[in-house]
Amino acid sequence: MTAMTPTRFELRTTPTRTPCLTGGRYTRHKTPSQRSTPGDRFIPSRASTDLQFARFKMSNRLTDENSPPDKQMLDQLLGLQGLSSSSKTLGFSSTPQQGRQQKQYWQQYTPKRRVSTKKSRPRKLPKSADRVLDAPNLLNDFYLNVLDWSSTGVLAVALRDTVYLLNKASGAIDQLSVSSSEYVSSLAWNKTGKYLALGTSNAEIQLWDVAASKMVRGVKNHTSRINSLAWNTTKGLLSSGSQKGLVQNMDPRLAQSLVSSTQAHSLDVCGLTWGSGGRLLASGGNDNLVKIWDMYNKDPWTQPTHSLKQHSAAVKALSWCPWDSSTLATGGGSADKTICVWNACTGELKSSRETGAQVSGLIWAPQHKEILSAHGNPTNELAVWSCDPSSFELTCTGHLSGHEDRVLHMVASPGGETVVSAGADETLRFWKIFTNNKAKAISSKTDSLALTNFIR
Repeated sequence: MTAMTPTRFELRTTPTRTPCLTGGRYTRHKTPSQRSTPGDRFIPSRASTDLQFARFKMSNRLTDENSPPDKQMLDQLLGLQGLSSSSKTLGFSSTPQQGRQQKQYWQQYTPKRRVSTKKSRPRKLPKSADRVLDAPNLLNDFYLNVLDWSSTGVLAVALRDTVYLLNKASGAIDQLSVSSSEYVSSLAWNKTGKYLALGTSNAEIQLWDVAASKMVRGVKNHTSRINSLAWNTTKGLLSSGSQKGLVQNMDPRLAQSLVSSTQAHSLDVCGLTWGSGGRLLASGGNDNLVKIWDMYNKDPWTQPTHSLKQHSAAVKALSWCPWDSSTLATGGGSADKTICVWNACTGELKSSRETGAQVSGLIWAPQHKEILSAHGNPTNELAVWSCDPSSFELTCTGHLSGHEDRVLHMVASPGGETVVSAGADETLRFWKIFTNNKAKAISSKTDSLALTNFIR
């Protein structure tokens, strides 16, 4: 059988030129093969290759596994003879190219995470108070609690025997005159913001209907000044702490209002606060102790669940963590100057931080995972602390200065955007610390003058 000679693959064809009858120029005409297939200089044309002959030759050569086809034979079969030797078309080598021998991209490739080059900027804090309100006759007494903000947006502050009610929305200022007392020593709004409880220096608890400006009930179960008040919003109870260390619970809806009474501390009860679930009550005393009382115990007021002894001064500042109901923050007085974070269920100390000044108030900010502290001597300022959500370690991120004397009280607005602090310099200062509102703030100087004129 005579072997057929394969047709050689033509890399390019020379087009024919035909003179143009109208313009005298030559025009290019494509050959039929060019018109039918676009062609590629590195891919052979099946039309010019004898595939049966190529298969026959390769089958004969590949019967021996040790005799693989060489480049010359493949060139002959595919019609690629005559190409430049430098061409890498169908080039074989004994070893793979360097790099591909070791890397298998489809197995080892892992997408890289895009790391932002922008540095996180610290949150901006106000350089000064948004508003300043003159508060004459504000008593310079660390153990009192005479400032509270209702759920309806009314701020109550006691200046001796008069309670001022500031409606933030309307700007109106009303007064409650407590003539039967030497001075008001504590106050607290109930959950609805309709009733205001007052504790007095002559051991009386008064319940006022604010809308009617009328005292609806007066109870005198204590025998000494009432330093602190706290509502249990779940049970409807009102807890009170006296100068002699007594903690009492009363239900104002009952004729016999006294529910329980216990000697919680040996000295002044200067801090009281209920947890959000209405189960745990924390009390802080001038005996440097913090005590946790559990309503679910069989006899909750006989013995506290935990007695926390980390502080070395009076504990007035108490605040429950809003995103972890078992976590309590406490702050010590002048001889202690420390903020402690506790697990109230186990009594375990999670973290502590030296502040360098007397701690008179604490407020959590859940939207920023921060805690705000109010301080007395020697700094007389507010401090912002970043809180790690898992370890509750505190890191100071800023200070707010303005008071000329120690900060005695601090409370946040219902939404948490604004904080008001009361100082021994007889001023109330409003701080927009936890707000993202980009609207222009009203001039601090203008507000100060306007509100001062109302108070005076």
